[in-house]
Amino acid sequence: MNSTKYLLLLLIFNSCAQIVTPDGGLKDTKPPIIIKCKPIAGALNYSEEKIILTFDEKIEIKNPLENISITPNLNYKPKIKAHKNTLEIILNKDSLKTNTTYSINFGSSIADINEGNILENFNYNFSTGSFLDTLIASGVALSIKDNKPVINAIISLKNSLSFVTYSSVTDRNGFWKINNMATGNYDLLIFKDNNSNKKLDNAELYFNQNIFITDSLALFKNKLINYSFWAPKPLKIINAKYLDNYSFCLTMSKPPSNIANIKYSIDNTNYKKENPLTATDKKDSFILYHSFIENDSILLSIHTDTLQKITILQPKKRKKERQSFTALSSVIGKKDPIVINTTVPVKLTNSEKIKVNGSNKGFDLKIITPYKISLTHNQIIDKQIIFEQGAISDINGDDNNPDTLNITIAEDEKTGSYEFVIKDSINNYKGNVICKITNEISDYIIKTSVNKSNSMKGLLPGNYTLEVWFDENNNDKWDEGNYDLKIFPEPIVLLKNFITIKPNWDTNGVEIYMD
Repeated sequence: MNSTKYLLLLLIFNSCAQIVTPDGGLKDTKPPIIIKCKPIAGALNYSEEKIILTFDEKIEIKNPLENISITPNLNYKPKIKAHKNTLEIILNKDSLKTNTTYSINFGSSIADINEGNILENFNYNFSTGSFLDTLIASGVALSIKDNKPVINAIISLKNSLSFVTYSSVTDRNGFWKINNMATGNYDLLIFKDNNSNKKLDNAELYFNQNIFITDSLALFKNKLINYSFWAPKPLKIINAKYLDNYSFCLTMSKPPSNIANIKYSIDNTNYKKENPLTATDKKDSFILYHSFIENDSILLSIHTDTLQKITILQPKKRKKERQSFTALSSVIGKKDPIVINTTVPVKLTNSEKIKVNGSNKGFDLKIITPYKISLTHNQIIDKQIIFEQGAISDINGDDNNPDTLNITIAEDEKTGSYEFVIKDSINNYKGNVICKITNEISDYIIKTSVNKSNSMKGLLPGNYTLEVWFDENNNDKWDEGNYDLKIFPEPIVLLKNFITIKPNWDTNGVEIYMD
């Protein structure tokens, strides 16, 4: 399986900062400086209960519970207090394990009391044994699909032999680091702490893998499974708001298992049969389209696990519109469908009243969304599309006015081509590979295999997004997996605006690695 995660293990030594004489005369902009540690940083055979850190000026501690982390995890919370220029940490000796190195990271908790200058990420360590562990585990938590950072995820590394657990939290860049680790076999967990109890609970897990940390430089490639996990809870509407005069969006507490079981009506009239819920990209959100309503608000009665009656305010400025059409693009490639935008949601189409180059034959009409129609024609020539009155019936039950659209097929010299090969140097995957190339107008899908040359011709100039995945179950779509069933997501690479097509230009020999 390919990975979008990296764990980088390095050897470092930690020690107290050296004394630096502060500048005088100007405003103090320097953070507090440590002048004494008792016991010294990196102390061995630690058996005391108190750590005292002395600074060159008076200090204060800010949000210690949030900013200060101690690894491995302790059974009892330490007492932390500041007095003038000293910081005391009182530990419960029963919470310390033998022959274990502990690391305390103070984050942004230490500040001077006058100017508030912060000593960032000061790290103090000691060992209850005769040596100090110096390994560092670090990584970046990124979404497997969109490569975006996963913020505030809990990182947990549990030693399989000693059961000592190290933990950290990802920052705004998805980065995390754990200091002073021992070599050994570890279970790596990455999870989203939805209830803020710093423990892994049901439906919070992102990632789980067993890794071995050695005393040498090592690079681990991991992938983070970053998709929605939903704890057992009632299905209900948590938010409802209008998008325009004809639609509003419903956000649910979790994705419904079966949309068909949801019953709903508007203003106590039977509505479900005429207006089905339309799913958005998010699994828990749906759009409901309706005909124009004069009232300032509507009453939605919806029964999921419970019956809810929700009053939804309509947009302040609204008026009933007449249906009109615009082409998403008046210039298309030879194989592109014609995408037509509508001003009012479409209910029915009548191809008998649509003529392409004077004929109502030889084309297919499809409603993509309530506001979009796709028309494909079997002839690669410029097209004049005439919508006679009654060609399109909108959600209000009104017919369109007559309208005409002219579409031009791009000449060969005004298009480009793209040739590429999918590579897999690690897993040597042998199955089907799906490539999806997308711009604002069209999706181009190719079913191919690793190391096979693929060529796409007649592409309009512009930027394209490339999405490539291993179709392991041969269903022609990307599957995100299921942790409950121990099914990993299909390896995928998503490269936004990766392809740039220029007119009369061929791009050849591009290699795209799934590693």
